[in-house]
Amino acid sequence: MFWIGLAVFLLVDAIVLIVVLKRVLEKRGGLGGLDLAALARFARESHEEVGAYLRANYGGDSSSLPRVMQGLVDSLEQRARDQRIALDRAMLKQLAERSAAAHKVAKPRELEAAMTHVS
Repeated sequence: MFWIGLAVFLLVDAIVLIVVLKRVLEKRGGLGGLDLAALARFARESHEEVGAYLRANYGGDSSSLPRVMQGLVDSLEQRARDQRIALDRAMLKQLAERSAAAHKVAKPRELEAAMTHVS
């Protein structure tokens, strides 16, 4: 019974949060021109690009991972600029690292260490 009550509470809480955020965003005029659909599309396409980029440029040698990730982040930054999507470098680095982790090209610790060398 406890779990059902908790599930109902969380569901109601999520619905209230969505309604409140929607109203606040409507009053403020949205997210400052940020197109959520374009952002979602960029993230989805970026994940595919990360997979292709890593397959083409990373052979498994962890010493080359910082250089490969630098090139990947540069590529994502250029594509974001071309599509006029305002994402800062830190967000792009995070996107690249998480996507690379999802592709399981390297151990999470190796990716984290490599990203400390990416500017």
